[in-house]
Amino acid sequence: MTPDTVDEVDDLALAKPSRRYRVKRQVKAWFIGWFLFAALVGVIADSRGRSGMRWWLLSVLISPLLGVVLIVLLPPLKRPAGASAGQLAQGARVVQDRMGRY
Repeated sequence: MTPDTVDEVDDLALAKPSRRYRVKRQVKAWFIGWFLFAALVGVIADSRGRSGMRWWLLSVLISPLLGVVLIVLLPPLKRPAGASAGQLAQGARVVQDRMGRY
């Protein structure tokens, strides 16, 4: 189907997108928003000393809004200033070894 006149070309250019196309666009927008909001939950969790990746995954699976509520209600985990995750794991192993000796 090719347009024969200029008026037909203008009508095709101004036609509204189909309902199916609009629904697809809305669904894509929801998914992008869902994943970005879940990423924000992961960043907040990481800043509070928790696993950002785990909280991101939990928020994607359940709800980013619920994830934000949970992470804000939970108390932040305390880390010694300047301690990396590897140093904390090494310290935990030393404590476990000492506890096993008694």
